[in-house]
Amino acid sequence: MLTRDEVTIAALAHMVRLLCAELVAGQHRDDINILESAVRSKLNVAVSGASPEILAAGLKRAHEVLTPALISVRAQVAVALKNDAALAARNADNGSSKPSADGSRLIN
Repeated sequence: MLTRDEVTIAALAHMVRLLCAELVAGQHRDDINILESAVRSKLNVAVSGASPEILAAGLKRAHEVLTPALISVRAQVAVALKNDAALAARNADNGSSKPSADGSRLIN
């Protein structure tokens, strides 16, 4: 059974995954390495009111929970970029430079 803190961390990691997915669904998806680095560095911001041991343990657990979320976002980015490449090729074959509204930028 998860503790209250583990549930909180898992929920926040899920939120971060969703926010990252929203970011990479748009024009910033090519910056996944920058995004991951920023998320991880912000996670390491000092928390007041915790002993060094508790702080280290909590941050370690937060990184453990966050890693699968970031792996998922990275996979979503790969699919989205593949869809963009296919769309660009299709548009080039059709002589169109207009983007299609086929949902290629949508990430669930």
